[in-house]
Amino acid sequence: QIEKIKICDLTEKSLQQWVNANAANYSAKSLKNQFGLVTSALKQEKIYLDYNKVLLPKVESKEPIIPNEQQIGQILRIVDGTSVEIPVTIAVTLGLRQSEIAGLKWSDYNGEYLDIHAVKVPDKNCKLVYKNTTKSKASKRKLEVEGILKERLDRAERKSEFISMLLPESVIQTFHSLCDKNGLPRFTMHALRHAYASEMLAMGVPDKYAMQRMGHSTPNMLKKVYQHLYEDKQKEISKAMSDKYSNLANDNNDQNNIQTDKQ
Repeated sequence: QIEKIKICDLTEKSLQQWVNANAANYSAKSLKNQFGLVTSALKQEKIYLDYNKVLLPKVESKEPIIPNEQQIGQILRIVDGTSVEIPVTIAVTLGLRQSEIAGLKWSDYNGEYLDIHAVKVPDKNCKLVYKNTTKSKASKRKLEVEGILKERLDRAERKSEFISMLLPESVIQTFHSLCDKNGLPRFTMHALRHAYASEMLAMGVPDKYAMQRMGHSTPNMLKKVYQHLYEDKQKEISKAMSDKYSNLANDNNDQNNIQTDKQ
């Protein structure tokens, strides 16, 4: 739509036509990124248009499908003894990113802690490479390993230097197959990270501790993106609050001190 137009001839109308044409093939988020790139380049060349006149599709935030507490327990059971037992259990019980799980080596586990300091990510050729770095400074952290995760790590055979020998795409394919067989939605590995953050919220874990465990430097991402409200927890809280006020209203200790206009 605009590639053959000289930048000095561009108008708000031509930009709007370009956006409208691309809307058929790109998401609202992608369009926003495209528009930002183009307008930045135009401003650098001192092409000042009324960019606010160009209407972009609204970016709709989609709540990811995350497992509830019952489904979390089911997930931990269905992966028991499978090839994805360790990576899925780590995702469920520690909320690590998929790249962090893929980058974990046995040398990062001392029987008590997991040292998260590296990742496996695709390079420019889409080949998975190991990098001794993390997404941010806050992402470098040590997490204590206890309970079911420790049990499963301690009994695992160490056939490779990496804790999870499978490629991330193989992990998710196998996990989805297990979900299908057991009547569960196809949760993503990242959804398990969301569930972990939501569990901490439900348990009343202070933001400072939740941030450290998730690898965040500020609470913004934690609150706006990762923490979700479980429907069953909302019902529990609603009932608890209703019961609280009912008990207050029916408190016999105050009945005799109440004066009303009833005859």
